[in-house]
Amino acid sequence: MPPKASTKRARAPTVSDTQPSKRQAAAASKPAVDLNVALATLSDTSLRQLVSAQINLEPTSDLAEAIRNEYTRIIAQRSATVVDFDHHSKSVWRELNLSHSKKSSRWQFEAAGDAEGVVSDAIRSISQTATESGANKGTRENALTTLRKIGKTICLAGDQLGSEVRDGYCCTELVGAMKAVMEGMSMAEREAFFEAGDFVEKLEELEQLSEGYGIMTGLSELFDLAGYGEEDED
Repeated sequence: MPPKASTKRARAPTVSDTQPSKRQAAAASKPAVDLNVALATLSDTSLRQLVSAQINLEPTSDLAEAIRNEYTRIIAQRSATVVDFDHHSKSVWRELNLSHSKKSSRWQFEAAGDAEGVVSDAIRSISQTATESGANKGTRENALTTLRKIGKTICLAGDQLGSEVRDGYCCTELVGAMKAVMEGMSMAEREAFFEAGDFVEKLEELEQLSEGYGIMTGLSELFDLAGYGEEDED
């Protein structure tokens, strides 16, 4: 005898089955937005805030993983690359010794702000690159060497322009940048750098030059950061 056909009725569709969800309805009601245009419109700060909120909400999302991968790639690249900053030293030397050398004292006074801007931009660029996460030992050593050269150029710059630049803010910036670079190095790296080559001798020269003008105070702290010249206590 064949089995009796089931008489169970299928569930009738409900309102929720036939109508879109609130989220779907809200999305459908919004005007279409080109996300590439939206990204280009957002400020860097807003974009970072939005991305940060999203990856904190979903730390295992594809977006979070993509950010981790890109960060790892950047750090590996920085660690494998030694950056040379010598072009910054040369640009500062030209600015303070050649670009305004034929101008009168009055015009050099007027040009001092622009000249100091060139010096400051060089210092900040070096500091930013050498203090980035993953910057390697060679990059930081090059940064310290170049910043020391820039400091000497400032001290030796002549005429009205040199005097005005020495009275400005870039001298303080330079010492702060050197400290920041050294603080990013391990004690072993600092000690090795100070013990090798002639950096200590040239840094002492810069300290003496700057003391004559009463500028770049704090250079002595660089020796302290490297534990240089400290004597063991009994």
